[in-house]
Amino acid sequence: MVPGSRKNSKNNWVIVVHGGAGKYYILQRKPELKSAFLQGIKKALLAGAKVLQGGGKAVDAVINSVSVLEENPLFNAGKGAVLNRTGEVELDACVMDGSTRATGAVAALKGFLHPIQIAYKVMTSSNHVLLCGEGAKKFAIEHGFKPIDENTLKVDFRVTEHLESTSPEEFGTVGAVAIDIHGNLAAATSTGGLLNKHPGRIGDSAIAGAGTYAENGACAVSTTGIGEYFQRSLTAFRIATFVKSGLPLPI
Repeated sequence: MVPGSRKNSKNNWVIVVHGGAGKYYILQRKPELKSAFLQGIKKALLAGAKVLQGGGKAVDAVINSVSVLEENPLFNAGKGAVLNRTGEVELDACVMDGSTRATGAVAALKGFLHPIQIAYKVMTSSNHVLLCGEGAKKFAIEHGFKPIDENTLKVDFRVTEHLESTSPEEFGTVGAVAIDIHGNLAAATSTGGLLNKHPGRIGDSAIAGAGTYAENGACAVSTTGIGEYFQRSLTAFRIATFVKSGLPLPI
């Protein structure tokens, strides 16, 4: 979470990147894997920071950061996402601009490396907020995104997890939140969801107010965890409401 501020200066931009609610303590026992994980986070962080350092927009920064993580097979997003019950990769993503509360999202999307970029296109080039499944795929193609062979998104350890129905849960949903030098907030989240989920399942990451939310004067939020819980309580929006009201966050 990044809180909003109306008194930003050129030295007062912030970006935060997360790699999911996986069992990070497992990585403590795997030094090489831990190093690769942290390098992946650092690369994503630098991609977003570069935008903000140049005076760019928070929304562009979070898109850049999340795009980097979608390319990294260590994370449950894009290449490296978990498989659903039938062995397919279905991706959810959402981006929200805190200055306008404009939002774009895709869900149950197959065959694209960067769902977060397609979500952004939904926000900027349509009158809609959320597109899913074949409709989202058709929209993406119409707007210049080229589908890829879904098998290129599957990595060996994810296939093993699917076949054995077990997961070490070391790597999870990815996201980024930022505030730029103009005081504008943004949030972006991308995920493959839950291992062996039912086909068509849509988690909180794609739902504005549940797993992703940004509002100037309040905060920007990108969640990670079991999405059904966040959907039922509109977690991201409730956090923003507490911050905006000056109330302490409930534990």
